[in-house]
Amino acid sequence: MRRAPVVEAAGSWEENLRALAHRLAEFAAGPVEGAIAAIMAGGQHPEFNQTVLDQWRPAIESWHRLVHVGAERGEVAEGLDPRTVVDTLLAPIIFTPLAMRRPMDAPEVDALVDLLLSGSR
Repeated sequence: MRRAPVVEAAGSWEENLRALAHRLAEFAAGPVEGAIAAIMAGGQHPEFNQTVLDQWRPAIESWHRLVHVGAERGEVAEGLDPRTVVDTLLAPIIFTPLAMRRPMDAPEVDALVDLLLSGSR
């Protein structure tokens, strides 16, 4: 299992979010990650799901930090829940390869980021 991507808060909120979204889309498109997502979505193996989430925890925490840093810089609306932002980003990135059997392409990822940017400021 590959490690979920980590993006450090090195740029602006937009740069960080866009970098994270594209790295996540590439990650989610992998065959192993697709199989993992399918097993997790089935809900039949809670221990497996927990093991995967434990492995991804450092990455998930880094994604939440991006939102916190954006808020500290005044680039993200105050009080916006980082988990909600990350979940909103992840849902289509995971769903598209899982259910549609294709990765999100770059224009789709950029459109998702644009939507998140407009809702997070």
